[in-house]
Amino acid sequence: MTAAPLVASSRQFWLRPTGNELAAGIDIPITGGETLFRISRVKKHKSTRFSANAIQIQNNDTGKAIQLFSVRAASSDRTIVFKINTTPGYVNLKVDTARGKTPYVIHVLEKHSPYVLSLHSSSFLYAADQTIGINVSMLNLDKSINTSLQGYITLPDGRILGDLEFSQNGNGSYSANISAAGHAVGGLEGLFEAHVFAEGNDNGLTIRRDSKTAFGLILRTARFNGKLKATKQAIEFGIDVGVEAKYALKATLVGTNESGVMQELHYVSSGNWLQTGQQTLTLELNPRFIAESCLTAPYALKNISLVNLTYMAPAQTVKPGINLSGFDGFLNSKVKPNHTDEATKNVCEPEYRLSVQQVQDIKKLNDKGIPLGKIIVIVKAQNIQQVERVLYPDMWENCVERQTKWGCSVCCTKAVKASTKGSNFD
Repeated sequence: MTAAPLVASSRQFWLRPTGNELAAGIDIPITGGETLFRISRVKKHKSTRFSANAIQIQNNDTGKAIQLFSVRAASSDRTIVFKINTTPGYVNLKVDTARGKTPYVIHVLEKHSPYVLSLHSSSFLYAADQTIGINVSMLNLDKSINTSLQGYITLPDGRILGDLEFSQNGNGSYSANISAAGHAVGGLEGLFEAHVFAEGNDNGLTIRRDSKTAFGLILRTARFNGKLKATKQAIEFGIDVGVEAKYALKATLVGTNESGVMQELHYVSSGNWLQTGQQTLTLELNPRFIAESCLTAPYALKNISLVNLTYMAPAQTVKPGINLSGFDGFLNSKVKPNHTDEATKNVCEPEYRLSVQQVQDIKKLNDKGIPLGKIIVIVKAQNIQQVERVLYPDMWENCVERQTKWGCSVCCTKAVKASTKGSNFD
């Protein structure tokens, strides 16, 4: 599995004024409370000592000076750090000793502010021909704030790949997509970065936030070639391999429940070391396990993914999946449920189901922290599946969310049947 994308949460921003601008005074938006400032000269300067005495900061609403506390100066005399505690609004910052075009960097951190900029990439690692997705939200606790956004993507060598153009989503968040075709880095030799600069407005209060996050981008090392072969108990996938490595093939097998809705049955996977050229990986299907699930045809494989395990990188994913209509007869008639197997008694046969009292006892014992193994003995359940079905119904029962996730029918999928006629994986 590839790593989950990092979610960066920011309560900070940076300003880059010149010495002349600082000497004249710059307005800085603050959301209130304790705020940390760090002022640094980018270049060494021969001016008067950079100290707290040279700093003036006042509340724009009241016009009163704000007291600095926890003041610390770096030994290099190029950086000074201090805190203020003030009401929400703008403050004006002046540095008397600032001069000319000398560049300064001001870092503002509102550690306890409720306003947070959340930033993450859609994936931690992309294949070269995938589109990079950047997602941003400005939140006041759980409330989304309307925000003006700017941003860009940098390459591992620091060059700018391109600007990010954000659009607002229905839930108040923002998304931007950008192509990185032709800029992939072999392996993980470097990381790409997304830089985002935000300015929100909450009932007249201005909120500034900056953030960045990183992700990897590698050349696609293998892909499905569209060739499928249905054997007696498995499906063989044709794969074109460009880079020798260990690969894994993964998918979710789904079947149809009594309501006619597609429902997850189980997860199937296989892996092997593949040489360059045309190779194959096979997903084995266990007919007895499928029969004992009580799900019936039509069946399908969803979210079929090919992963390079050597680089821990995605190679290709086919979310719509493929229909398994050619397997219906085999899966439903060749093997029947073995109801002497305790794992199926409470799922398929009414006479083995738990009583109301047993269900209530299971819930009470679980609330007390009793292990599942002991609960089985105490309530005299047939097996652990009976207990899990009571405690984790979402693992077993169909619901509207599943119906929405899998669609109205496997026939609606954009995929094709698993047969020797081939399949479209593009």
